[in-house]
Amino acid sequence: MAEENEKQKKQQAKKDTPKEVEKPPKKEAKKFVVCDGKNITSRCGILSGGDQITSEMLSGGQLALDQLVKSGYVK
Repeated sequence: MAEENEKQKKQQAKKDTPKEVEKPPKKEAKKFVVCDGKNITSRCGILSGGDQITSEMLSGGQLALDQLVKSGYVK
């Protein structure tokens, strides 16, 4: 009977302890920089040559950033 109580306590302890969930590693965002001689107005203010820019800084998101890279404002 004592053995059964110990088993039940162990099983209950396993149920009570929260399981640790592994978080997937974050993907590193590509680093984009405003080209020299160019200025971009963003949510964070005006960015000039050499400033880093991310898609979160632009109201158009990733699509807007892709267009800026294509047009030569960002490299």
